[in-house]
Amino acid sequence: MKKIVVVLLMTLFLVSLSGCKYYYKGKYIELFTCAMYSIPDAKGMMWLGEVVRDPVIEVLEQDDYGRTLFYYCEDYNKRIYALVICQTYNETSVYFYPDVNYVLNYLKFDGEYNNKIAEKQRETFYLEKREKLKEDNDWNEPMELSKCLSYTIASNKDYQGEKNYISKELCNEMLNDYSETLDLANPDATPFTWQRVLQEDAEGKFLREIHGHHYNYDKSNGTVFNNNTYYEITLWVITDENGVYDKNHGMLVMVSEPKNGSSKYIYDTDEIREFKRINNWKYDYYKP
Repeated sequence: MKKIVVVLLMTLFLVSLSGCKYYYKGKYIELFTCAMYSIPDAKGMMWLGEVVRDPVIEVLEQDDYGRTLFYYCEDYNKRIYALVICQTYNETSVYFYPDVNYVLNYLKFDGEYNNKIAEKQRETFYLEKREKLKEDNDWNEPMELSKCLSYTIASNKDYQGEKNYISKELCNEMLNDYSETLDLANPDATPFTWQRVLQEDAEGKFLREIHGHHYNYDKSNGTVFNNNTYYEITLWVITDENGVYDKNHGMLVMVSEPKNGSSKYIYDTDEIREFKRINNWKYDYYKP
């Protein structure tokens, strides 16, 4: 899987995973809800040092049947964003096609962030991706709500809580199962650092993000913030409510590399859809 990774501060993750929730305050709460439940690892906020803000949402196009194509960005350095299509919404709910209604992009620069270059890259990506995105989402065709997932409009993601977490012991077991495939000189016995629930299917299976580190993995004498002594792993794992998963097919490696800090990544929606398929992910399609 091809992934593009950009280094972020660890505090971004620690704050977003704390017990404090951030509630969206902007004018596009319907589109916010759509993006939150469409993009698995969406957090629903933009963290700027000590300031938390709403994600950036910009409406780009609308079709004759109520579909909306919009821009969504919650990355504080403005490099990672999504194009998303919402089928429709009403006073209480949003509707969208699962796993085909968004695409992610990462802006690349030779040096520091440049607004003109960023705008050109966003325009190019939009022009390259919009027709396929529209085709996959029946743009300008009569509405078929039976192909949609439906979520109640909300200002945060309601199942990102500790009630659905699995034990640290299980998380360490998952990380160690993967770590055994790596040639690490000095792996930690307990690499687990944090976890998140990303999505839930119609039968109670969870898509989980499990994050861990191996410090001094190469037996060097440097500090843990030295690139040579800090190995980062991020796994996506589909489990039942107790954390049981298919060890042959239930784990997807998102990040695995020496780092100095934590990473943000993008991924191909086709790969996520296939990962769900082979793990018998069940969709709770709307029944009009």
